[in-house]
Amino acid sequence: MNRKMNRIIFGLVFGGLLVLPNATRATPVTILDEGFENGIPANAVVTGPTSVVALTSGAYEGVRRFQMIGDSDPNSVASLMLPLNFTGYEDPILDFWSKFNSGIEGPDIASVSLSVDGGLTQINLLTLQDQPTGGWANSILPLPSIANNQPMVQLLFVGNFNGASSDAFSLDDIVVTATAVPEPASGLAVGALSLFALIRARRKK
Repeated sequence: MNRKMNRIIFGLVFGGLLVLPNATRATPVTILDEGFENGIPANAVVTGPTSVVALTSGAYEGVRRFQMIGDSDPNSVASLMLPLNFTGYEDPILDFWSKFNSGIEGPDIASVSLSVDGGLTQINLLTLQDQPTGGWANSILPLPSIANNQPMVQLLFVGNFNGASSDAFSLDDIVVTATAVPEPASGLAVGALSLFALIRARRKK
């Protein structure tokens, strides 16, 4: 009887009928794909004294891009916040295109950060400064593990232009992907493996 059960469990486990946890990685899924083709998203939050618009020219792809433009306020700061829901997902990756359009001097800074507590704490992901103007640049950033399986994540883009109305920073094709959190091993798989190990141990006695 023990020998027969041994063969059955061995066949189930190594024949692939029992799926073990983390045997394969899930295919990444798209959580966010924003190219501003329909203007500024309804769930986005735009703040600051600067002009922030979705323009119908000069896009990296399509016909629109998002642009932050400075003004005469020396403390002018523009921001774009995009909410993300990572419930059931992990290992998110941010992929986007950006460029400084004109008038960018040494003190001017653009940054990307992330928050999981409603904006109280910002985790800096990238700071852009002293960049050449006119050309689009691609940035690919793995997001920190603190965002895994979080329902309320805020992705924040900020432009600080040091009070010059000619300064401009553009964004386009903001994409966030993630993989599904692996399902735990089934009770059948765990039980079968435990029984198999017990039988093996008894046979060795």
